Amino acid sequence: MGIEIINEPNTATSWPMMNVTERYKAVDPELAEGTGPIAFDWLKNFYITAYHRLRDEDKGALPTSKAVVFHDGFDLDQWKDFMCGKD
Repeated sequence: MGIEIINEPNTATSWPMMNVTERYKAVDPELAEGTGPIAFDWLKNFYITAYHRLRDEDKGALPTSKAVVFHDGFDLDQWKDFMCGKD
């Protein structure tokens, strides 16, 4: 059917709901220091880059019959105008 670039990214919206740092204790707290939610600006840029790479015909593009799926990061309002232009 297609490919989802990231499944359920842990964004600023979902981070507090999921209580990530309490539910998933770090095995190595020092390595985990600074862990936090994914910013929507970063996620949108990542999705645009991934989409273009998946559709790049010079690099064996994903067939157009296959969907490229973007997870909303648990915040539909963030995506109102996403990829509506030249992107």
